[in-house]
Amino acid sequence: MRQILDKEWWLKVKIVNLVHDEILVECPKEIAEEVKDILLDCMSKAGVPFCKTLPLGADALIGDHWVH
Repeated sequence: MRQILDKEWWLKVKIVNLVHDEILVECPKEIAEEVKDILLDCMSKAGVPFCKTLPLGADALIGDHWVH
């Protein structure tokens, strides 16, 4: 998430909810794809210390409401 701070998006990107293995984020539509890519990268890297034998992937969806 360092990229969000580096891009000075800390007032634009808001973590709204954490549910088990999900992160619900709100941000402007103009930066949604880039925020999605940053989150996918962070979530994939976060699994490495816990599962060294099999890489854990991540999935992301962009929408105008939470779809669980």
